[in-house]
Amino acid sequence: MRRRCVWAAFVVGLTLASGWVEGGVGSPAELFAQSPAATEPAIIRPAAANSAVGVVDIAHIFRQHAGFKRGTEQLKQESSAFEAEVSSQRKQISQQLARQKTLALGSAEYRRSEEEIARRISQLQVRQDLKQRELREREAQLYFETYQEVQREIGRLADQYHLALVLRFESQEINANSPSSVMAGVNRQVLYQRNLDLTPHVVSAVNGRSTTSSAASLNATLVRAQAVPLTK
Repeated sequence: MRRRCVWAAFVVGLTLASGWVEGGVGSPAELFAQSPAATEPAIIRPAAANSAVGVVDIAHIFRQHAGFKRGTEQLKQESSAFEAEVSSQRKQISQQLARQKTLALGSAEYRRSEEEIARRISQLQVRQDLKQRELREREAQLYFETYQEVQREIGRLADQYHLALVLRFESQEINANSPSSVMAGVNRQVLYQRNLDLTPHVVSAVNGRSTTSSAASLNATLVRAQAVPLTK
């Protein structure tokens, strides 16, 4: 009886082995490898064509942007001209106040002068408030339009050179004698970069100059980001 059980087990084992070979089921090692517990966790890797990273210094681009500098200079000149006009009006009001002191207190002429001075002060204040609001709105619009232009150019470069990510960074050296510069430097998001700077290309583009770097040379400056597997 014991021999028959052993022989039956041998036949079953042989049949399974034949099934692995003839039926394409695979070896026991392959079956275990196919089980979820035996597989390594999947690691998502960026596409090779869109795995590069670039950085730009937005503050430097604004400082070098010819159109933005012209716009800010125009606003400064307009603001200075208006301040000169306001100063002249205030001087005239001060002179009128000095003349008012020579008039008889409570007289009709005194009251007319007092009303005129109050009216001019009120009108001047309203004009000043409106002008300051107008200049602030125009300055905000200038910043917005310039940033939109810079952003479009960054997007164009990113598409052209297959950049998956473009980060903002500061290229200026930290001034150890300036607490604000030190704190700004400590809080920088990008701590290190090498050959990833797109800033000169963006500056050239927004100023209407053709960049001297060819596509091949710019591609050579971009370091492709590589995904590091969790396990070897």
